[in-house]
Amino acid sequence: MSIRRKAWIIAGRILLGFFATLILLALLLKIFCTEENWRGRRALAHCERELRARGEKLDLATFVPPLVPDAENFAMAPLLAPLAKASRQDLDRNPKPPGSPLERLDKVRLQWVGDSKPFPPGSGDYEIGKPTDLVARQRYLQKDPQQNSVANQREAARAVLGWLTRWSPELEEFSIAANRPYARFPLDYSKGFAVPVPHLIYLLRFAQVYYLRAIAALGAGDTASALRDLKTLDRMQAAIRSEPLLVSYLVRIAIIKLLMQPVWQGSVEHFWDEDQLRGIQAMLARIDLIVDYARVVRGKRAIGNIMYEKFRASRRPMGSIISEYFSWLETPRQFSILAFLPSEAVLCQNQASSERWVQDYVLPVVDASAHRIYPARQKEAVRVNDETKSTPYNVLSKLTARGTDSLPIRTATAQVAIDEAVVACALERFRL
Repeated sequence: MSIRRKAWIIAGRILLGFFATLILLALLLKIFCTEENWRGRRALAHCERELRARGEKLDLATFVPPLVPDAENFAMAPLLAPLAKASRQDLDRNPKPPGSPLERLDKVRLQWVGDSKPFPPGSGDYEIGKPTDLVARQRYLQKDPQQNSVANQREAARAVLGWLTRWSPELEEFSIAANRPYARFPLDYSKGFAVPVPHLIYLLRFAQVYYLRAIAALGAGDTASALRDLKTLDRMQAAIRSEPLLVSYLVRIAIIKLLMQPVWQGSVEHFWDEDQLRGIQAMLARIDLIVDYARVVRGKRAIGNIMYEKFRASRRPMGSIISEYFSWLETPRQFSILAFLPSEAVLCQNQASSERWVQDYVLPVVDASAHRIYPARQKEAVRVNDETKSTPYNVLSKLTARGTDSLPIRTATAQVAIDEAVVACALERFRL
């Protein structure tokens, strides 16, 4: 046998062995992926069986508010209805074209376009006993910080009320719409965390105007008008109570804080009479953020489940999913290995981890039946999350868990203020 022929035989055997090795490795990889995907599906199914046996609802449909008639729906009043049909381009366009459906809604804003200050001059804060400085607010609205046209709070109150009359038609229409018996904004909950919520920014803008007008009405001695604006503020926070979205819950707390400022100022200045105090006391007593906390947390978990299901159905590589949906997170080293693992296994295991985390560490921080929030449990949850070793099968759940770290504290701070205000109203009624 010639040397050349022997060389070809040896080369053929090497090549055959190489391909056999590749086939074996591919087979082993297939077996590994199949086994890991099976383990992931089994872990998720076992977790959800356990939770459902404990009475937990994991489906988003359970938390989506029911449809209501448009004619009785605050969200579908003529002033707000254009939000339901507005495109992203319509919402992003500034200023809005004259005569466009969003123009009247968009022009009601206290902060000037381009003003980067989170709180305009003169903003009050009941948490530290700071009343709203109407003189400073009036100068800000007039765009002249050096203006000395008003000398005291009563004059500034009248000036602010006069300045706000430019939006009287919109505010009157909004207040009438707020009296409708139902509120259900037409949100596409199937989009999960990507659901557009343009109504929230407009509710906040209107809430800031009503808050300032209520403060100015108090300063001018018109407690009846101030109370009407308080009731509108209360209706606004209640309008988004049924939304199972964390962002809606945080906006509710922000609106409630705006509501609390005129309640506090009217109390410390002894402006409210007996009937007004009774009405404010009853209005605040109906707000229970402790109960709402658990519902929002469960709703957030259900929305997370929708997202995980979408990720699995897309059959996209993990790297593609992470870059699109988790770009807002700080990318840890563990993400690099996810590209080499079966995506279904990663997603199922992380979903199960997220569901258990909510059940074992997030929900127990609050006890609605006792009207209590436990800071020690919250600290323990943060500690466990920080000290638990990150793996490909929990890294996504660990990162998203950080988004709820401050929620119990915000809830407690707002609810304590509400409960104290109820007591303060009772004490003021007793004084009277």
